[in-house]
Amino acid sequence: MTDEPVFFRDDEPPPGVILWFKLYSGFMSFLYLLCVGASFIFLLVDPAELEIEPVAAKLVGAGLLVVGLALFIVCLLPLLLPRKPWVWIYDVVII
Repeated sequence: MTDEPVFFRDDEPPPGVILWFKLYSGFMSFLYLLCVGASFIFLLVDPAELEIEPVAAKLVGAGLLVVGLALFIVCLLPLLLPRKPWVWIYDVVII
């Protein structure tokens, strides 16, 4: 027997708020994945077609790629992590 408090029981279904948070997290992951896709438009398309300076197109593309990938991973983690108290704190922080 441990002295740790029991926050979760595996035989109980999770509260409804968990489902809604997972939907939110999945939707945000999808949006950030779209940002990653949009970054390739700025990186691969001729800047003259976008009516933007070449340096600005590369900067916008690189920025969207880096930020989109980072936030995609941040929002994807709650879908993959186990049910633990520290995961709930992580979930609240990313909201």
